[in-house]
Amino acid sequence: MPAKATVPQSAVIRGVRLRLLPESKSVACHLAGQAGACRWLWNHLLAQKQDAYRQWQENPENPKPCLSFYALGKEFTALRNDPAHAWL
Repeated sequence: MPAKATVPQSAVIRGVRLRLLPESKSVACHLAGQAGACRWLWNHLLAQKQDAYRQWQENPENPKPCLSFYALGKEFTALRNDPAHAWL
């Protein structure tokens, strides 16, 4: 019988799965819209930060991208207040 591979505790990735049971179709549509907006925001900020990091690696004279909660919150607020992203 082969031995089980041991994985260091720090390498274990754990996830949480939730199931929402909305009471009506309108609530279900609202939750789906919220989930879509969150996913779009995540992808948008991730691409923006990856691009900024790539530019910083190519030219260290550029400012190093900041990934703090505060900085990301400011960027989200700016996006939310932008008329082009009023749906956020």
